[in-house]
Amino acid sequence: MNNEPQDPMNNEEQNNGFNKSNETRTSRKNNKGKNSFIIKFAIIGCSIIALAVISFFVYRYVSYQNYISNRIAQAEEAKTKISDTLKTMDGLQLSENQTQVRPDPEKIMLEDYPVIGRINIPSISIDYPIITLTDEQNKETNIDLKYKRPLELAIVKYDGVDANQVGNLVLMGHDYRDQSMFGKLKNVKMGDTFTITDMYGATYTYKVDDIFDAHRSDDIPKVVDQNTNGKAVVTMFTCTNDPIMRLCVRGTKVD
Repeated sequence: MNNEPQDPMNNEEQNNGFNKSNETRTSRKNNKGKNSFIIKFAIIGCSIIALAVISFFVYRYVSYQNYISNRIAQAEEAKTKISDTLKTMDGLQLSENQTQVRPDPEKIMLEDYPVIGRINIPSISIDYPIITLTDEQNKETNIDLKYKRPLELAIVKYDGVDANQVGNLVLMGHDYRDQSMFGKLKNVKMGDTFTITDMYGATYTYKVDDIFDAHRSDDIPKVVDQNTNGKAVVTMFTCTNDPIMRLCVRGTKVD
């Protein structure tokens, strides 16, 4: 039997080894815990982001469906009122045997808006009343509020002279997705013809002689210009995919 005394240095080295091993195991456990926390945090974060994205698209889808439903309801309501107004105007138009227009303009209202005429563009199947705003309605300074309802109902006089008068009658209409109002104005071509019926019962033909894009603010003077060289002119405009630009179609009365 070996009775030699053990070297105290060996015991110390063994203890140090055990301590280092314990520290390593503890460190691994801590790192594992940290990694597990990071993974859980990442999963929760990704889940929140995914939920937010899904919620956004669900909101957009629901909003779009609500818009479509509201637009369909508005369109049906407007269609009925437009149809009734056009029937009234059918009786206003001169027949083939009539040679004299009415001495005074007929007074017709579409809701609270005076009707000043009728526009028919056969090439794109457009047939709508033309309405204007009263003096009281024109006092509204908020443009969106001012024109919101009339643009839902018909084509609206924006500026210029009365129907079939010398000068520039400027008309505006919505570019609706369902192609109503001026939704098909982009399909009009140079040389196409359209008619304007005024409230005296006279109907005149116009021929498209200019199609151009205009900036919604910078080009307004060009759109509403009344220098027509003694001609009766109609300028129609509507929105485009570019929010600051407007599609303009201009026609001159055929002699």
